[in-house]
Amino acid sequence: MIDKPFDEVTADDLKDLIARGVQEGLRLEYKETLPGVSPEDVREFLADVTAFANTAGGDILYGVREVRDEAGKQTGVPEELVGVQCNNHDQVIQRMNNILRDSVEPRITGCRLLWRNVAPETYVLHVRVPRSWSGPHVVNHRGHWRFYRRNSCGKHPMDLSEVREAMVFADGLGQRLTNFRFDRLAKIEAGETPSGLIDRPIIVLHLIPFGSVHPAPTVDLGQLAPQDLPLIYGDLVEKRMCFDGVYTSVPREAALGYVLVLRNGALEAVDSALLGWSDAKPLIPAFIRRELLKATTRYLGVLRKLHEDSPLLWCLSLLGVRGYEAQVDPISADKARLARSFRQVDRDNLILPPVLMEHLSIADVEVAVASTFDMIWNAAGWDEYPTRLSASS
Repeated sequence: MIDKPFDEVTADDLKDLIARGVQEGLRLEYKETLPGVSPEDVREFLADVTAFANTAGGDILYGVREVRDEAGKQTGVPEELVGVQCNNHDQVIQRMNNILRDSVEPRITGCRLLWRNVAPETYVLHVRVPRSWSGPHVVNHRGHWRFYRRNSCGKHPMDLSEVREAMVFADGLGQRLTNFRFDRLAKIEAGETPSGLIDRPIIVLHLIPFGSVHPAPTVDLGQLAPQDLPLIYGDLVEKRMCFDGVYTSVPREAALGYVLVLRNGALEAVDSALLGWSDAKPLIPAFIRRELLKATTRYLGVLRKLHEDSPLLWCLSLLGVRGYEAQVDPISADKARLARSFRQVDRDNLILPPVLMEHLSIADVEVAVASTFDMIWNAAGWDEYPTRLSASS
């Protein structure tokens, strides 16, 4: 696969594949011509796309001629970017999207198609297929009904055991994500953390990509630098390895927090600095929203390096906050002065519901997590998060 986010791939990246003779494999396929309109050509296209989605995702490049052996058989080694002849680029993409929409069950989300100009009047069609977490996907076209997946030699029909395995994994995905989160929270409460923490209430932010709970996740932690993993709120950090993965924290015996990327590619950020005191009373300040959104934006950039475009769960937990008050607008507070004794969190831990983020994009983060902050303020007796304080606090 081209090891870049789809929007960052350039013509030079495609030319580099040719120059280096990068052979087809688990996540890369070359095609010299576009799929035709015959049922056989359409089924071939559908099989290629669903095989990628049912396995590990990948790239299909239309307009690449391959080296042939003595018998004239394609070898999978690229020879030249010859491009494809096309009178209407938009029409081709619309046709291929329509085929995928009408003949794949369930639908594949996140599949992207783009023409790349590799030379004057020469265009290669780049199809990026994400690994799907809602599969397995079946080709259902004119009486042809079959599941496909890939290996290093190309695609093949899935046998019964492979279909069963894929279905079991999809059915149990939600439970594995939930189990992972609560296992990490239990370890934190038991003190099994990479960095010693000051003994006080803490905020825990988990970003759990779906790919991290795959039976055999593979991520390269070596590419992460200290600046990739800033604390939610605090000082400069240093990076260290630990049993669980790679983490950053302030270089002192008892720290105010840490950021840990586990070996499966999930991210755990812990902070004890944001929860403060006001008038000698424990307080959940309104600016935690601003700081957590800022941290989430940075961490999504980290996870794009490791998982590219995997959906993830954004999970926020506040531990040890019984008796804490939530900061509110002074005008609203005056109205509720008589009921002040009811404006405290009534339990030790606030384990907020997870928020699904289908793509590792920062564009919709603020909207997606808005209800989470409302729930924190609900727990302290207020109707909603105090937006009047959010900008200035």
